[in-house]
Amino acid sequence: MITPGQANARHIFNNLEGTWRFARTLSDHAAEMFFTASGEAVFEKMEGENDQLFYRENGVLNLCGNRKEIAFRRNYIFRLVDEMIQIFFDDGISKRKLYQTLLPQNEEGLYVGTEHHCVEDTYHGQYVFQKEDEFSIVYMVYGPKKNLEIKSIFKKQGVKK
Repeated sequence: MITPGQANARHIFNNLEGTWRFARTLSDHAAEMFFTASGEAVFEKMEGENDQLFYRENGVLNLCGNRKEIAFRRNYIFRLVDEMIQIFFDDGISKRKLYQTLLPQNEEGLYVGTEHHCVEDTYHGQYVFQKEDEFSIVYMVYGPKKNLEIKSIFKKQGVKK
């Protein structure tokens, strides 16, 4: 359990390093579809950078309606700046562009991500860090053709209980 005194950005940032398993649900309210995904995420210290972590995510998206699976991957850079955690894209056409800044909301580990605009879509993120070995993210994505809710639960691997 992360105590109120540990819910600061530095403690949370340092705790991210390591290997995590994730389970994700995607609810497409506009298309009335539901998907699941799972995989592995690794946070690694970047050489020569004390306050940066490289994030690599590999997973499989299950298209529940037609039983098809699609492999995916994503890379980000997490950077600790004062009492905030910034997340930058590290792949695709948005490489090195800021995705979200996580802002602390309370002493219980709730962080809200700043809005991210992608063409006509807007992303809102809520991050909850209440346990040393688990955290969750909920994204709401709105746009002319989108109404998505993406929920992810991350569990740290190799943690002795």
